[in-house]
Amino acid sequence: MRKFKLRILFILLSNGLAESIPQDPQKFGNLPYFTLARSAVGQPSPAPPAPALPPPAISPSSNGSPISVPPPAPPAAVTPIPPAQLSVPPPAVPAASSPLPAVPLPQTSAASGAGQLPPQPVAVPPPPGLGTPAAPSNVGPASFGQILQIAGNMARTDITLKDGFGIDLLSPKNRSMIVLQNNKPLSGNFVTGASGSGFMALSPYSYVVRTSDLANDLIAKVELPFNREAIANAGVKSADTFVGKLAPDGKSWQVVEDQRNVHNQEDKTRIEKMTSIAGEYMLLGRKNVDDGNIFIQYGSGEELAVSIAGGQGVQQAEYIDGLRLTIESAGKMSINADVKALSGPNVLPKGVMSLSMLLVMLVLLDR
Repeated sequence: MRKFKLRILFILLSNGLAESIPQDPQKFGNLPYFTLARSAVGQPSPAPPAPALPPPAISPSSNGSPISVPPPAPPAAVTPIPPAQLSVPPPAVPAASSPLPAVPLPQTSAASGAGQLPPQPVAVPPPPGLGTPAAPSNVGPASFGQILQIAGNMARTDITLKDGFGIDLLSPKNRSMIVLQNNKPLSGNFVTGASGSGFMALSPYSYVVRTSDLANDLIAKVELPFNREAIANAGVKSADTFVGKLAPDGKSWQVVEDQRNVHNQEDKTRIEKMTSIAGEYMLLGRKNVDDGNIFIQYGSGEELAVSIAGGQGVQQAEYIDGLRLTIESAGKMSINADVKALSGPNVLPKGVMSLSMLLVMLVLLDR
């Protein structure tokens, strides 16, 4: 027998958790050791069979005649039980597993141009059991409302809808998902997380993705197709296309710059590095002359103004020094910002200390 001593260190890495991992290797000194043993041929030796017991010895009689064995005693009489007492209660029937509760589609305000979604919520059924085969690696072209299976064991699942919407993911266990179409989404003017203005929707509908459970252990990406000729007619370049995900409060489309990718060869815009796919997505475009991050210059005039769309939605504007404004306005307006040096101690109220020598002044203009 040979023994191998294996020291196993488990580290969980996810967004926002890497800072909690200790950096000192001495802090891992209390981890357990595991001992693995195997025989020389890889299999344990079989146990020897148990020895058979010898039969009981019978001594013949003194005269050589056969030994007479007395007959067994008759069994005792058994009093029968009345039939009324023989009734056995039926076995308890296990309660049927309740189906996955239906989750209503997110609703947005009518003031922002969005209306009510289809009133019938759709519940995603649970996935097949662990003993069932994994889903095929490529599923498509699928349709809206179709129940789609996600393979487990970190096998790749590539799902494509008929209009080109796609999800590519790896999952540790079998799951189910569904993609619904929302024909009245939130306006594409309300975007947070990205700099610049002039955002618009490049699709007349959005995609609502639901999964059979809280799947936050995935390796996934979501991609939306765009028509190059159509976005050019709207004044948007492919480099200024985005996939927006509806914020939890339903007031803006969130864009994450470091998860964004534009695949010009396939005419698709993607969100990468995702651990969960449940949510609502829409294709967005930004009408700007420049590409990449757009930062606003301080100053006056229409060219340096930030255009704010009216409605119950949220927009953001980021200036060249990193100042970011989050605005929610009932009506359309424009904003100019300028900076001034503090001229003296009397500029600020008593008891207030400035952490900067600059004063930002905002000018709001109705449109």
